Amino acid sequence: MNMSISVNLPSFTIGPDAYDDIKKYAGFAGEKVAIIGGETALEKALPRLKPAIQAAGLTITAIEWYGGEASYSNIDRLAALN
Repeated sequence: MNMSISVNLPSFTIGPDAYDDIKKYAGFAGEKVAIIGGETALEKALPRLKPAIQAAGLTITAIEWYGGEASYSNIDRLAALN
């Protein structure tokens, strides 16, 4: 059996003012936001990310650790959170 997999990676923004533009980059998909990341990324980013998301008028619906491994089972678990 011949099988292929397509993977689409999201775009990203970096820079000193990236948090100020969160509505521009995340708001196109709606008003609700789920934050998914590794332990260190969440620890470092959340103190600035959460206020920026709230200031943009977006609602945080979940903050989740990605699972420690880039696997289909973790993808399925995260996708089921909505």
